[in-house]
Amino acid sequence: MKIGWSETVLAMSLGLIGDPRAVDPLIEALNDENEWVRLNAAKALGEINDPRTIKPLVEAMDDNNVDVREAVREALEKLGAD
Repeated sequence: MKIGWSETVLAMSLGLIGDPRAVDPLIEALNDENEWVRLNAAKALGEINDPRTIKPLVEAMDDNNVDVREAVREALEKLGAD
């Protein structure tokens, strides 16, 4: 399922308040073509204490954007997966 811009913003908002309903759309957003979406998805996933987020975040460490990689690293630190 492809998510659109409004769904991505909603998922990021839910993630930033720690709502676990945001996990699946945020994981999908880690693969978005827009680096801003990927970066904010990583930040939001770092706010949700859910073990499902660790593997996709580790995989996102290979992102071609340095700012996205930094957001992923910070998210993993928050999750205690460093």
